[in-house]
Amino acid sequence: MSGSVRVPTILRPYTQGVSEVSAEGSTLIEVLDSLDASYPGIKGRVLDDSGELRRFVNVYVDDDDVRFADGHDVVAPVRPDTIARSLAIGNPADGPYVLDIARRTGGAVEDVTDDEVRAGIMLLARTEGIFAETAGGVTVATLKKLIATGQLDPEAETVIINSGDGLKTLDAVADRVGPKVTIPASYDAFVKAGLQ
Repeated sequence: MSGSVRVPTILRPYTQGVSEVSAEGSTLIEVLDSLDASYPGIKGRVLDDSGELRRFVNVYVDDDDVRFADGHDVVAPVRPDTIARSLAIGNPADGPYVLDIARRTGGAVEDVTDDEVRAGIMLLARTEGIFAETAGGVTVATLKKLIATGQLDPEAETVIINSGDGLKTLDAVADRVGPKVTIPASYDAFVKAGLQ
């Protein structure tokens, strides 16, 4: 099968500056072999010595990223439906890189439900006095899940970064928490309510 291959600028010296070329093949390897027959050296710039795609190379077939296809994990586009809107990216550009880093370091990738996100927000508030936004709830809930499943050593020192403020996503926990006390906007009222 013959197909059209768009060549990125960095590889165009191999194709004499041509931005789109034809190649034969029904698999990525067959297409790369066909390209290399016509444009010697191009395959070596796309694949590493072990025959894997180089980390900086992205390959698309009909606009689908196939970087981790053929038995590897695939970052497939999804339609997110979550309270963690700041993380609701249907086709994350960094997805393949996250998988690569997790593999190389022995790390792990997890997902959590909206209920786990809410529980993470409340756990952090109850134990540390920090009111996190939904992305922070994701971080805490994922940490809890990784410990529960044995993917993270509870005795190891672990640092999490939680930079978002819960006031940004009050609606996520509004049905579970509420103000303990409502006071006028003054320091005296704050002290009188025993909140210092």
